[in-house]
Amino acid sequence: MQSGAQRRALSYLASKIHPQLPLTPRESEQLLKLLTTSFRTQLDREHPVTSTRESSGQASRQLVKIAALDNASPSPVPSSYSSADQHMLSILANPLFAVKPRRRASEPGSGGLHEVLRDPLTWFLNHVASGTADLSKAAACLAILKKYDERPVSVKPAAQIAKWLQTSNLETSGEFMRFSPHRLLEPLVELLSKEGEMAYCWRWLRQNRVSTDEHVVEFQSHLVRAIVGGPSGIDSDRVNLNHAVVAFMKAKETLGDSSKASGKVLRRSGTPLLRRIMAEGRPAIEPDMYESFLESAKSWALSSWSGSLQAILRLHHPTWPTAAPSIAYLRSGNALARVSSVGDVGKTFKHYRNIERNRRYLIHLCLEAARRCLAEQNYSDAQFALEFAKNHFPELTEGAKEQSQRMALREQLDQRRQQREEDSLALLNQLLPT
Repeated sequence: MQSGAQRRALSYLASKIHPQLPLTPRESEQLLKLLTTSFRTQLDREHPVTSTRESSGQASRQLVKIAALDNASPSPVPSSYSSADQHMLSILANPLFAVKPRRRASEPGSGGLHEVLRDPLTWFLNHVASGTADLSKAAACLAILKKYDERPVSVKPAAQIAKWLQTSNLETSGEFMRFSPHRLLEPLVELLSKEGEMAYCWRWLRQNRVSTDEHVVEFQSHLVRAIVGGPSGIDSDRVNLNHAVVAFMKAKETLGDSSKASGKVLRRSGTPLLRRIMAEGRPAIEPDMYESFLESAKSWALSSWSGSLQAILRLHHPTWPTAAPSIAYLRSGNALARVSSVGDVGKTFKHYRNIERNRRYLIHLCLEAARRCLAEQNYSDAQFALEFAKNHFPELTEGAKEQSQRMALREQLDQRRQQREEDSLALLNQLLPT
């Protein structure tokens, strides 16, 4: 057996006897190709791709479907070495390497409020580069960007923050889902919508879409509401209802029917959309998309109110409005069965709020149905709807009486003011010399 020292000595002498000659450029290129081919062959041998032609076709179709949802082009089924290449590229594209951290005695961002206000995105990316970024800093960056920053949308600061969430694995963490949505999620989705980078939002929605965890359901509810509302917000008068309904139906398709909590998630966005439709009367929504939204109410509306909501939506159909479902709903007796007395003892505030909301829906249904019947010259059904509202919602007639009394009092005050002005003019004429 040779010792280590002896082997090193023999290797040294051999290198002196047979020195390695420098390679020519052509030989170097051939050696590099040979090593690359050998590496890829060994990688495929250790991690073979066993998909058949049929499974490859299925995978390709799945990639096309997901890519169409995320506005991205599909990629072919990767081999093992291309997966390794993509893995290395994803590491090199990590935001940790996007910005060179500043080597100072103090931590990045120690320049105080002036530095943050001057360039909040650079301030945040410096924290990312140094590994000190967190959700609170991301929320602070978004708040300052929304209020003070005027950089062009092409810079895409929200996309850079979303990329950091992805590469740091925070986007699937409970910390991200429990963080205040008003501080982080909602402004982030709003800015991503302006930048045209909604693929991040759809991926967040697909993750854990079958989960029934309370925090996940709450996160998805805020996420869908922010996606549907777009840059202007779902409660804004400037919201594009057609785009909002398209986004809502896409969210419903993404969540699927397998999730027990999908109805609760969609209800938080569907109800505000219903209110916007009621406010506009004849919304500018494509008829086919409106029909899809109307049918979807069966899955996200509470079962006790699904019939009334669909009747209201039929009243406001953009091309074929009709009062027939509303009149049928009022005659069936289901309307009265769904309205409880607000005088019951032991009910919570949420119970009273729901009762008032439901009463508003029924009042709207009665009045709009009567108006539609009058437009169709169906006077008997119009009278029935008005009588129903008068008998079961006395606050309407009381409000009308109070309004008429206020108008009468205002007329009396106007007459008295006009009379005083006339008396003052007559007295002035008497005092002036003729």
